[in-house]
Amino acid sequence: TGVRFLLYAVDPVTLHVVEPAVEVGYVDITDQSTSSATGFRVKVVEANVIYLDYTVAASGGVSGGLVTISGFASNGSTLANFTLKNTISENAGGLVLSLDYDLNVPSRGVSLNWTATFANISDTEVVVTLDLGISGPNGQVRLVGTYGANGGSFSVKVNGDLFATVTLGPGGQTITGAGGESLTPDEEATLHDIMDYYDLSLLAFTKLVLPLG
Repeated sequence: TGVRFLLYAVDPVTLHVVEPAVEVGYVDITDQSTSSATGFRVKVVEANVIYLDYTVAASGGVSGGLVTISGFASNGSTLANFTLKNTISENAGGLVLSLDYDLNVPSRGVSLNWTATFANISDTEVVVTLDLGISGPNGQVRLVGTYGANGGSFSVKVNGDLFATVTLGPGGQTITGAGGESLTPDEEATLHDIMDYYDLSLLAFTKLVLPLG
């Protein structure tokens, strides 16, 4: 029903396998497909510690499809749960791609939740609607907005209060504070950090599907 890959110790300096080889763990990829969906489970174990355990399920038909990744990752002490959903469909305007990502770290009270819709996907037009929220013990940050071929705008709120507005246009992006003033360098750096979480979570989906390629 699957395959097991053995893991061996690696020299942290040379990045080569230690010789003689020392087995330290394994990766199991097992088939969990059903009559209605294709599914796999990926599990990474070292020294009896589960560092990664998740499932990938894909289903679809003539009108669209859904890919769901759900499970957890750990560094051996802190656990992060995640559910990543990608849905594709078609309407009169073209293709519609919807993303729904959730990640939470219970021991730290931190969660990241965002949805994005890429609508009317064609050679000339893509309209993106994004709603990104990050919350933790110190508060919440939320970024909401829409942009397309002719530009768009996003509002950034901290604990419900407007923090900044990002406007996208042919000349690039403009970032202003709640009162229309320019952000300080530290504030702008913080805003870019928020967007980095969004970019990295997009990359996570690709990385988690990669072992099944």
